[in-house]
Amino acid sequence: MSTRFDIPLLYRTLEVEEHESLRALLRKARSTAFTLPHLVLSVFEQEGVRLGSGSADELRRARGRAADYAAVVEHVSSEVRVDVMKGPALARRYPSGILRPAGDLDLVVPDEVALWRVARLVDALAPTTPEVSVSLLGGGPDRHVVASLTWPAADAVLDRDIRVDISTMAFPGDQAAVPVRAPLPPDPWLADLLSVTEERFQRAFTAKDVLDLVVLDDDAPDDLASVVDAAARHRVAPELAELVSRAASVVDLRALAPLAGSLAPHAERELETRAAHGTGPGTDVPRRIAAGVPVYGMPLRVERRPEREVVAVRRAGDAHLAATPFGDYLLVGSGLVDPLLHESALRELDRPHRPGAVEGSPS
Repeated sequence: MSTRFDIPLLYRTLEVEEHESLRALLRKARSTAFTLPHLVLSVFEQEGVRLGSGSADELRRARGRAADYAAVVEHVSSEVRVDVMKGPALARRYPSGILRPAGDLDLVVPDEVALWRVARLVDALAPTTPEVSVSLLGGGPDRHVVASLTWPAADAVLDRDIRVDISTMAFPGDQAAVPVRAPLPPDPWLADLLSVTEERFQRAFTAKDVLDLVVLDDDAPDDLASVVDAAARHRVAPELAELVSRAASVVDLRALAPLAGSLAPHAERELETRAAHGTGPGTDVPRRIAAGVPVYGMPLRVERRPEREVVAVRRAGDAHLAATPFGDYLLVGSGLVDPLLHESALRELDRPHRPGAVEGSPS
């Protein structure tokens, strides 16, 4: 029996008193997650609440956004093998008529050549020229790449940009003790569960994650021991235990509630392992590359290069420059960059460099 997505469920998961108005419920959703109001409005509609012109149009735009992402997936998957993570994958588990929030589209590809093929397909499909950001994790043949393409939404004033994130890995870790775990599990249910759990490395869990766990609870496997084992192997036992405990405090989980207790010893060991690892590598680019945590590309020169299939990284003085299929970037470890380094990097772009200075291209 599936959990009924109704207004009482929203009151419980958003932890709003039942005597509060629907307006208060929606206001809490807005303060919780940018796209969560879309789900709330779809439940209101399903429950027969009359939506005014403003809320009806917000819901219409959100459904259009989800449809746009579905069109991107259909387009690129006809050319390249891709796995869809998070929002669109989880949306299929929600009851008919309930809109699971769609912020970004997350795609996982087998390798870097496939990543840039997908990026070019998305670039050609976008209604306006996208901005392209690039991040690298690690160096040499084991390097992972993330490319993000963004362009304005239909209502650029009210809505966040459309964003397609393409990555050669599924789970980037915590940028310290928990490393990259590249492949998605072959079991779609487990892949969805771990995707929700991994969000904890980026932010605190919210009601949106609780609702994701509710739909996953409806389809949970009988063998929870395999779920515990997967969480331990993927190094997310503390995060999954936290999410299950939070969800169980506000909703009745039919299958997954026992996970919190079963995960406890694994979570304790994982936290001990992380504590022994110490802190991350800071903002130093070479140390971050060596540690396999992200370095970020600051755009220097935008240029589509159809002949280039992978990123080439070279060091020029203190600067690390990345030549990509979409232009040149200065690799940095944080959002704060010395203006002198930026100016030096721009000068270096026009200087010839020795072939031996190229590093980081996959073999």
